[in-house]
Amino acid sequence: MTRERPAMGRTMAILAVVLLALTACATVRGTRPSSMSGTTVANNALPWIDEPATWPSSSPARPPSAPACAAADLSAIAAVADRRLGISQEDAANVTVTNVGRERCTLSGTPVLLTHVGAHDERVPTGNGIWSSGSVIRPASIAVGEHAFVQVAKTIACNGGTGDTLTASRLALLVGHARIPISGLTLSGTCPGVFVSPWFTLPPETRSPFAGLTASIDAGAGAVRGKPLTYTVDLTNPSNVPVALDPCPAYGESIGKHMRLYRLNCAPRVIGPESTLRFAMVLDVPADLAPGATVVGWQLIDATDISASATRPITVTD
Repeated sequence: MTRERPAMGRTMAILAVVLLALTACATVRGTRPSSMSGTTVANNALPWIDEPATWPSSSPARPPSAPACAAADLSAIAAVADRRLGISQEDAANVTVTNVGRERCTLSGTPVLLTHVGAHDERVPTGNGIWSSGSVIRPASIAVGEHAFVQVAKTIACNGGTGDTLTASRLALLVGHARIPISGLTLSGTCPGVFVSPWFTLPPETRSPFAGLTASIDAGAGAVRGKPLTYTVDLTNPSNVPVALDPCPAYGESIGKHMRLYRLNCAPRVIGPESTLRFAMVLDVPADLAPGATVVGWQLIDATDISASATRPITVTD
């Protein structure tokens, strides 16, 4: 039986950044009193708004449907896109084919893997494996020039990895009745058979529209346990083009290991070129937070990335 693990290189590793490192054991606390909504801080800060948020998420848009790919629509030789894939118990690779036809087409299901033996091809027996399927799109609908992938893997841990090493070489994918050789790929392991995944594509690369912004915190010197801390965050656009606050992002704020998510006050709609907007913030200081030195963290968040982070040392008192 196959197991699935999120990997694929370009997945959610972007979340391991400063704010979340500070709040790895974070607890989300209740809604702030409504009387705090609209609090205005000095120095022309935009007022804080009492709008709790959830962690934003997005699903890549499904590509349009298209007829099945024929062998003539695909590159004559498959290439190896990535090896190993971070899977320690597999000799694994992503195999890629390219749409060289005239229109979009779709590869679906799991292809047959062949090996050339003597003067003919034989079907490679199916084996167990670990599929890094955390962020893929199926079926693989590919436009002209785009790539579709299949993951193949040979497990190396049978008999404790001490048995005879078996190799799978001279491999090819079967598309329809046509053989598409896999250029230069040989898999080795102590287990029989080769695991073959379904056809898939990868989500497109995305970049947060707020990636260029920077943040700084002015939280004063101290906070009092059990009382709201009012502070300000400056968001600066150092570029020479405006940054629209659309979609309106969430932000995460933390003190010690306590974190919560709120929606930014996006009333200005845009941060102009080489400009700064100051936002008022209100942070509940937990009554059970240990007194002494800690850190206030703040980070702008949207569905594609985490950006514009800032931290500030602070002292908590009774």
